[in-house]
Amino acid sequence: KYRDTFEKYLTLKIAQAAGQELSTYGNVEVLYTRETDKAMTLKERAAYAKAVDGDCLISFHLNASEEHNFFGSEVFTSAFGSYYAWGKGVGDQVLKQLEADGFVSKGVKTRLGRKGSDYYGVIRESKEQGIPAIIIEHGYMDQDGDWSRMDTDEKLIQLGKSDAAGIAALLRDPARMQQLSENCKKRDYTNGAEVEKIYALME
Repeated sequence: KYRDTFEKYLTLKIAQAAGQELSTYGNVEVLYTRETDKAMTLKERAAYAKAVDGDCLISFHLNASEEHNFFGSEVFTSAFGSYYAWGKGVGDQVLKQLEADGFVSKGVKTRLGRKGSDYYGVIRESKEQGIPAIIIEHGYMDQDGDWSRMDTDEKLIQLGKSDAAGIAALLRDPARMQQLSENCKKRDYTNGAEVEKIYALME
């Protein structure tokens, strides 16, 4: 809890704004893992994405640090194959939009656990279901500069619209998506389900 509120309340507003904006494109179906304060495990979220035939899962987050002096936006994705290709492509576009909103981009990142699989559960569980996923860390709630860009409902809605613009930029460019996937295969990443449909599953 920071600033007398909880991350989950703010990220729900961001997710709903992103979903509403994406829905205006006409070729995107948006489903939510939650629309209220409902608890779901990471495995349940990925299983739901699979059950509704989702083609990707977007997890919305806000950050904080023990030192309270970190700042900036970053996107995490799988380290493997076309899951990485999709996450890198979408993540770069999302971060470009967030930079325009005044955030500092810390880049698209991967992280592996001790067993060599993806560290973050929602990414790992989604990959197990054959679904690419990203985590968008918009900024730090405990850093004044970042907080000033998310401290009202209007600013949270703008973050959602920026996310949607970034997601749509790549989804509307299948040639670029194919190129990213082929490049990753050449780099000898593992695995490789192609992303063909245009849907988004919002967390």
